[in-house]
Amino acid sequence: MLQSQVLQNLAGCDEYIQHTNRVMRTVSEFCVRELRSVGVKVAAPQGGFYMFPNFDVIRPALESRGITTGQAMCDFILEDISVALLPGGPAHNRPAHELTARLCFVNFDGALSLAESRSRGLSKSLDDDFVKDFCAPLYGGIMVLKKWVAKLRKEQGETSLCVNGETH
Repeated sequence: MLQSQVLQNLAGCDEYIQHTNRVMRTVSEFCVRELRSVGVKVAAPQGGFYMFPNFDVIRPALESRGITTGQAMCDFILEDISVALLPGGPAHNRPAHELTARLCFVNFDGALSLAESRSRGLSKSLDDDFVKDFCAPLYGGIMVLKKWVAKLRKEQGETSLCVNGETH
């Protein structure tokens, strides 16, 4: 009897892991795709719950404001658009002048997103609408950050950036 219960619990663990991995993969792919769409360099995470975007694409706009370090950039982002990022350097072993940040992508209700993933079943994929509807705080933060980068790129004289289907 005990062995049967253990096997049932293990099956539940496998299902939980599959759904949580799927949710996190969907969220990370969304973040990477949206940031890359405005020129931010970011490697796709292979696991975990954070990524390390490089905002060098907006360095001229930041420097025109006297912002030359990752810390100053993260402070400005928090003040300007209320998105919290941790600077890449020096705490994460990057040079202070590098415009990198640690972006944690778990700002959403995990229980809600997990329940929705389970209700859809593993055979049905998760998409951007899933992120928008079930990971709303994260979705909103990424979209605000994306629009902010596009605005700064436009200030630098760059044109024809497409953000949310709109050319800026």
